Amino acid sequence: MSKYINNNKYFIGIDLHKDSVFWTIKDEAGKIVRQRNFGINERKKMKEEILSLEGEKYAVLEPVCSWMKYRKFLEGQEVETKVINPLKAKAISYNSLKNDKVDSEMLSELLRLGFVPEIIPKNKEKEEICQLLNMRSFLVKKRIKLKQKMREILIRENKRIKRCNVFGKKARKELLSLKLRSNDRFLIQIIIPIAETLNSQIKEIDNLLNERYANYRNIRILQSIPGVGLLSALVIDSIIGEWKRFKKPSQLSSYAGLVPVSKDSGTKIKRGKITKKGAKQLRAILYQSALTASKHSYFSDFYQRIKEKKGHKLALVALSRKLLVLCWYLVNRQTYFNPSYANKPDLVFRLAPRGRAID
Repeated sequence: MSKYINNNKYFIGIDLHKDSVFWTIKDEAGKIVRQRNFGINERKKMKEEILSLEGEKYAVLEPVCSWMKYRKFLEGQEVETKVINPLKAKAISYNSLKNDKVDSEMLSELLRLGFVPEIIPKNKEKEEICQLLNMRSFLVKKRIKLKQKMREILIRENKRIKRCNVFGKKARKELLSLKLRSNDRFLIQIIIPIAETLNSQIKEIDNLLNERYANYRNIRILQSIPGVGLLSALVIDSIIGEWKRFKKPSQLSSYAGLVPVSKDSGTKIKRGKITKKGAKQLRAILYQSALTASKHSYFSDFYQRIKEKKGHKLALVALSRKLLVLCWYLVNRQTYFNPSYANKPDLVFRLAPRGRAID
């Protein structure tokens, strides 16, 4: 195999799929050196291709399929690898012609020009937490769909039960005692055992999360904030990953999509609703935490003041951002929540010695 020695830097755009991977290799001048299609398991051929490039090697890929293992393989071959944020790769999504070849070419060009909107990968531990939380979320969504099916049956039969949770033990007895048509009774008898299985699996995941991660420093700090429980703390910490990469709390708020849309032109300044761009799960869990925190004495004054001016929903959004800012200060200072911080989170840095430091 001939060796490419035109330049000492090579940029590899990788379009990764489930069964195959397409490479476009460009030199420092932007010239295409080679384009190749590999099977996903053809590691030997990929290694030979990398060894044929004399000089510094850089690669970029999208976070799809088994990208973590693939990234590890490339870094093992001394290839500096970046993971692109597909939502911000406008040059790819707006291209009218889209196929493996075009996508890999665009990726290599973005890498060569230094325009890759990179995702900072989490460490192995936080990736494992994310996997468990994603599975839990998947099971909860399936349980919600089963509840909807159960309620459809009850509406069709014009029946009601006293219990709000249709999959609770008492509700189950009540359901089985109802006089229903044979077909609907048969459907209920199918749904109930499936729901019981889902409940037990969700409980197992909760127990595992509690056993493994409840005593982690960041988790203990976040749980000290009113309204933030174990699951909320795990979701917040795992999604944010490395807290120190956000130099200011405003950057973290922007990452979560909790900052208002800003449209400035000349002397005209417009502020709209929150951007909702960024970590959707992070926004959702903060909103749920705000629902609980709004009833707590430390945050009720702030919530009521915003509610009188803007309404219930906007007050919760404002409290969500306040909680996130407070999380940033506490985690970076490694200090537990103190009531003095409720209305002025920046006091964490000034009053931290009075708080309980993490041992």
